[in-house]
Amino acid sequence: MVNTEQAMESEFLDASFVDRSPTKVFVPTGEGGYSDVTYEGEAQPVHRLTIPGEIDGKKKLWRPNRESVENLQVIGADSRQWIGQRILLRCRGTGNYRSIIGYPADAQPVSSRVPDAKLPPQASLASPLRKLPESEIPAYAKGPGVEYSKGKFTTPPGYQEVGEF
Repeated sequence: MVNTEQAMESEFLDASFVDRSPTKVFVPTGEGGYSDVTYEGEAQPVHRLTIPGEIDGKKKLWRPNRESVENLQVIGADSRQWIGQRILLRCRGTGNYRSIIGYPADAQPVSSRVPDAKLPPQASLASPLRKLPESEIPAYAKGPGVEYSKGKFTTPPGYQEVGEF
């Protein structure tokens, strides 16, 4: 019996492959290079970076998008510095257009768009906001003429509020 799934796989990394991947970790095995690619519905070819690598023991070619390249600048601006580094992949989008976004798995992310970012407990979006007792508000936070009362900041007469705190 021959498994025919392999015959349907592309040599290029695509969103459906990343979705099925148990690790979602791509490891570049070469510096790659640029090639001209003509996409369906496009008249002119696009100059795209193509990186060879492995994901889940399979050799794949990945064409990182601009956001992924920006995220990977933490590792280095030269793609040779990416060789052997673990790159965490996430898919974004719906329908026929889904993009693969790469993040350095072992470095501090520079992008604010990193999914599953760990926030400190006090900043967690899941934790409810609580009003600070007036005794816990430091004087510098109140500013000259700013009052904090009953859970709200108020400005003195003649001053304009410019936003929420």
